[in-house]
Amino acid sequence: MTSDGSIRIVLFPFPGQGHFSAFLSLAAFLHRAHPTADITLVSTPRNVEGLRCGSAGSPTAQYLRFHALPFVPAEHGLPGHGESADTVPVHRFIELFEATESGSLQEGFDGFVRDLTGDDGAGGAGARELETAGMRMLRRTMGVPVYPIGPLVRSNHADAGDGDAADVIRWLDAQEERSVLYISFGSINTLRLDQMVDLAAALELTGRPFVWAIRPPVGFDTNGGAFSVERPPMPEGFVERARAKNTGLLIHGWAPQVIILAHRATGAFLSHCGWNSALESLAHGLPILAWKLMADQFFNARMLEEQWGACVEVSRGNGPGSPAPGRQRLADAVEEVMGSSTAVGDTMRRRADEIREMIGRALEGGGSSVTALDEFLALTSRDRTMAQKFSHPKI
Repeated sequence: MTSDGSIRIVLFPFPGQGHFSAFLSLAAFLHRAHPTADITLVSTPRNVEGLRCGSAGSPTAQYLRFHALPFVPAEHGLPGHGESADTVPVHRFIELFEATESGSLQEGFDGFVRDLTGDDGAGGAGARELETAGMRMLRRTMGVPVYPIGPLVRSNHADAGDGDAADVIRWLDAQEERSVLYISFGSINTLRLDQMVDLAAALELTGRPFVWAIRPPVGFDTNGGAFSVERPPMPEGFVERARAKNTGLLIHGWAPQVIILAHRATGAFLSHCGWNSALESLAHGLPILAWKLMADQFFNARMLEEQWGACVEVSRGNGPGSPAPGRQRLADAVEEVMGSSTAVGDTMRRRADEIREMIGRALEGGGSSVTALDEFLALTSRDRTMAQKFSHPKI
């Protein structure tokens, strides 16, 4: 809280596109709940420049400030442009992780928020109804109250300003309802070449329309021109047949994911199960086919399948020893989830729709996440009178 009694909030995401997206959603949520709050997102110079340019002319620019912390990638053994997980090769991630915990970055952050201290509680990006066990564990581990204020899901308008989105929407408009499979493995993940070929062949076996946000295969040069979306290393004639039959749309690089997931033509999501992607899919009532590749994605997919009932694993990994899923097996999995008369597909769609409604209730006025946010801000602003008005749910 500032000297005049207003609320000041500083957001410091890990430098990666998925984290930036989540924190931009958090900023919007905070602004809706407390329109007079002073909200600032801090990061390194290149990231701040990109975020500032990306938000120019949007409603975000009216309530969100940006602050660049001093950071020189070369001082941490990183390439000159290496300030985020999207610009650093996977084998250099450890150096990026270490850089985010460096004393110089910490000093810059501490200097910016010197007057904002306290250990009263922590905000969490989950929802109480969806992650009961996780919230309970966090409270035990951290020893402070944890307030689940999520899920942090981008709005349908987050991608609308991009010119390519209009072309994607036109293509989707021409497809039947819930007929399209959306495929994306996130902003830093990709498949081996042989896995991509198997997936392409499986898509042709199903005959279903698809949108594929495609990245160069593992080991291909992302900057040297060795990979072209016009002629990716796919089964011969794959791209031409998809275009001729209007059954497939290949997007090289960034894709307007929220717009695609929100469109009435999209019926399922083949995903690496990064947490943002999983939540964005379920927030729109779409079941998930999981091809997990690294880190938390393995746990995410297991929870989505075993506890939430809205996901099924189709493959895992992209390393040299990772299995090839097989074309027919992939095609069968897609049909099982998207088919109109399969018990598995019916159950997953029903469960995904239930989760969509649950997320909506948590984020609307009087919902558990809005209430938790009010509790959290009341506590951090030292307004004990306001804090006593809320009874903290025992989870």
